[in-house]
Amino acid sequence: MENRLKNKWLLRYTCAAAYKCSCAFTLEIRHESGSDAVSIWQTEQHAFHDVNSAAHLAQLRMHPNIEAMAVVMLDAGASPAVICTSLNNMALDPADPLKLGGTGTGQQHFGSSRYSVVSAQISALRKRWRRSKGEGITCDGHAIAAVVDKLRNAGAFVYYQPYKEGGRGTQDQPLVIVIQTEFQARMQAELGGEVMGMDGTYGTNNKGYALYAMVVSSAGC
Repeated sequence: MENRLKNKWLLRYTCAAAYKCSCAFTLEIRHESGSDAVSIWQTEQHAFHDVNSAAHLAQLRMHPNIEAMAVVMLDAGASPAVICTSLNNMALDPADPLKLGGTGTGQQHFGSSRYSVVSAQISALRKRWRRSKGEGITCDGHAIAAVVDKLRNAGAFVYYQPYKEGGRGTQDQPLVIVIQTEFQARMQAELGGEVMGMDGTYGTNNKGYALYAMVVSSAGC
């Protein structure tokens, strides 16, 4: 602290929600050259939002570089609390490891929600990140689409027609899912040349979906 008091410096903290609701809160910590005194100035009170609301803070978006690093850490299994602490330390690092464009001590970033993140923001990001991978999805249509993409990426043949409710005077578009894995394709090629059958099962769930399977007889059956 003694070395820093030799030079003029200024820390400015603005409201984390300012860009979203125009809150005018500003807190400044000032030190003038040639003086050992530090003054604290607050120009405005918080307004237009609840500064203690975790749900509100979770909606604030962080700097793209910080968000990208947060995703890397989520993928590595780090908890929101650990990620939050690590990112805030990196944002204040004079070496600027996150390429935020800071100079000096890095303290100029600390007052902005885009640079100084809270655990609620990381938790919200984790939810979006998991849903982008098909995890934690509650909507049936989105969940099925995520599973279909996963099967396709694994090399399976998948035909997917999502269910769509018909408009006035039109019929509903039925749900159709056709799946054949690489192993099933190999079995069809090897054993399905002479005998192939179809088996159907109905009432597989509360929506009454039918399940059909193409079957082949293995050698000796």
